Parts: sequence; structure tokens; C-alpha cells
Amino acid sequence: MGKWSSLTDRAAVLAALYGSIFSVRSTGSHLQSLHRGSIH
Repeated sequence: MGKWSSLTDRAAVLAALYGSIFSVRSTGSHLQSLHRGSIH
């Protein structure tokens, strides 16, 4: 049971990480589109 609990914890952490990464990527793409002129 300990292994299963650790696996579920890892799944929850991975889900949170993927969610944060996708949110950051979406906001990052918007920021790039906004500041594309300043970057280039």
C-alpha cells in the first residue's frame, strides 16, 4: 500500500507540475507575442 500511496502522490505532483508548465507556456507565448518587437 505504501508504494501505491507514493505513486498517487507522484501522480498528483506530476499533474500539478504539468498544469503549471502549460499555464506558464500559455502566458509565456502571450508575453512573447506582446513583447516580440522589443525582443527582436
